[in-house]
Amino acid sequence: MTETTNRIVKALEGLENEKEGIPPYDIEGIRETKNIMEGLETQKKAESSETTQQFLGRCAIRLQEGINVYTKARFAKIIELKSKSKGPLKQEIKRNFSPSESEFLSDYIKTISLYKKAYGFDPTSPLRPPRGLTAECVVIKDTGGDPIAIGSKWVNLKVNEILSLLVQDAEELESLGFVKINMYLK
Repeated sequence: MTETTNRIVKALEGLENEKEGIPPYDIEGIRETKNIMEGLETQKKAESSETTQQFLGRCAIRLQEGINVYTKARFAKIIELKSKSKGPLKQEIKRNFSPSESEFLSDYIKTISLYKKAYGFDPTSPLRPPRGLTAECVVIKDTGGDPIAIGSKWVNLKVNEILSLLVQDAEELESLGFVKINMYLK
């Protein structure tokens, strides 16, 4: 079982280290893991000791959790790759998908498309609050006594001062390194 666990860990590391694509789906590793799980269940049924039965059952559960983590990590990687691509994923990337992963990607794309049509915006794009709202900011760099223009007014900024500013003004000052936005207000 340790060998199988190590294989799952290596598969997860390979997935994490792959920056431009996704490694091939380890169908053989999954098949072997499921065979081991079936063997554990058979052993568990044949075992008379309750303690040993519990141990074998927990071993099988741990292996199933490993498969679940591997599957979830691959789905997350597929979403990440799709989010980074400007169009369809390249065939050399898709070639490494399992049939269920190909179906997952297709369903994901359809769902996003339906959502865009129904609500008029892309739910995968970064969320930005509407303009005109205010933001609470904390000053992290003062102006040294010299006033600075914020929108149509001039103010002196003092470190740790808390301000309520229009979002566009707050974002501009944040990009200049004067404030840090704590939260967006209505």
